[in-house]
Amino acid sequence: MKIIVIDGSICGISGDMVLSALIDLGGDKEKISNLANYLKENFDEIKDLSVEIKKINKSGINSTFLEIEIEEINSYRGSEKLINILDETLEAQGVSDKSKELARKILKKILKAESAVHNEIINNIHLHETGSFDTILDIVGTVLLCEDLDIIEDTTWFGLPLAVGGGTINFSHGTFSVPAPATMNILKNANYKIRGGPVNEELATPTGVAILTTLVEKQSDFIPEMNLKRIGRGSGVKNFDSVANILRILYGDSNKKVGKWEYISQIETNIDDIPGEIIGNLIDKMEISGKIKDINVISNITKKNRPGYIIKILSDISNEKENIDFLIRETGTLGVRVSRIRRKILNRKIIKKKIKISDGTFEISIKVAWDKSGLINYKPEFDEVKKIAEKLQLPTRVILKKIISRIDENDLLQNSG
Repeated sequence: MKIIVIDGSICGISGDMVLSALIDLGGDKEKISNLANYLKENFDEIKDLSVEIKKINKSGINSTFLEIEIEEINSYRGSEKLINILDETLEAQGVSDKSKELARKILKKILKAESAVHNEIINNIHLHETGSFDTILDIVGTVLLCEDLDIIEDTTWFGLPLAVGGGTINFSHGTFSVPAPATMNILKNANYKIRGGPVNEELATPTGVAILTTLVEKQSDFIPEMNLKRIGRGSGVKNFDSVANILRILYGDSNKKVGKWEYISQIETNIDDIPGEIIGNLIDKMEISGKIKDINVISNITKKNRPGYIIKILSDISNEKENIDFLIRETGTLGVRVSRIRRKILNRKIIKKKIKISDGTFEISIKVAWDKSGLINYKPEFDEVKKIAEKLQLPTRVILKKIISRIDENDLLQNSG
C-alpha cells in the first residue's frame, strides 16, 4: 500500500506549491508545460501564459519552484463556464475517469465555498480570483502529476494540521482576516484541523485547500508509520525570515501483510448520577454519528460505594473535540480524561461471496482480517445472516453454521490482498 503525506504544517498550501512538490517528488514536469501550452492555444480568453519550473534554494533547502505568468482578457467567470473549461481540458488531456472525478470534486468544493460566502446558488456565482485559468492549471495539473506518479489508486493520503498564517488580506471583495472567507469555508466543511501562524501572511489559498481536503483521507498530528521512499519539496512565492516557505509531500509504503499502527484519541469519563436509559441513548447517538471508532461502558464502584459507569470512547483525533462536547452535553459530566494512544490494527477487508443455501443463492459480506502469518479471522455480517434466516424461515444459528462451512479460507486470503 502506497502512502502519501501532505505536510503544510509550517508553510500552508497553494495550488502551485502542490504542483511544485509533486514535480519534486518525481512527477513529469512536461505534463505541466504541455498543459499550459494547451490552455494558451485553445482558449481565446488567455492573452499569454507561461510556466517555468526550476530548482531553487529556499531558506537553505533545495526545492522545486513553479513560476506561472498568466495574462487574461478577463479573469472573472461564471461557475458554469469554469466547469465547462475544466471538463474540456480533462477530456483533451486524456486522464482517467478516476482523475476526472477527483478534479471535478476539487472545483466543486471551491464553487460550494464561494456560493456559501456570497449566499448565491452555485449556478449564479461569478468567480474572481478563483475564476482564473490559473485554477484550471492547478487542478488539472494535480491529477496529471498524480497519475504520472501512480498515486491515485491503491494509495492512502494523510494530511498534517495546516498552517493558515495570520493578519489580513486584500482582494476583490475588500480586506479580510486570514484565511480568506472561501478558504475558511472549505476547511470548515472538511472539518480539517488548522493552526494560525507561524507568520503574519496568508499561507492557505482556496485552490490549495480544495486540493488538500479532496485528496486527504486521514488527518494525523504526526507522520504515520511507513517506509519513506521519496520527499517532494515545493516552494511558495513568498520568502519569510523565520520559516522556509516549502510544502512537503512524502511518498512511502507499508507492508500490507503486517497491519499498521495509528494514533487515536481515547476519551473517558466516570458517571454515577444518570439512569441507564440515558447511557443507552448516548451509545445509540454516538454510533449513528459515525464519528467514533468504538464506545464501551464499564460498570464500577465509585467513591462512597456508589455504583457507576466508566464511559470510554475511541475516535480519530480529528473528531476528538466534537466527541468531547457531545459527551459532556449528553451526560452532564463535569469533566473528561483525554489521551492519545497508539494502537495496531490488522489489515481488514469486506469480501462479498455468493453462497448456496437450500435452494437459493445469496450474496453475503464477510469481514476478513489478516497479517504476515496469514488469515487471522473472518466473520459473516450478522445482519445479512439474519435476513437470510428470515427468508428461509430457519434458525439464525443454523444459517450461520451453513455459511461458515461453505467458506474457503484460502480463497478469502487470496482475495484479501
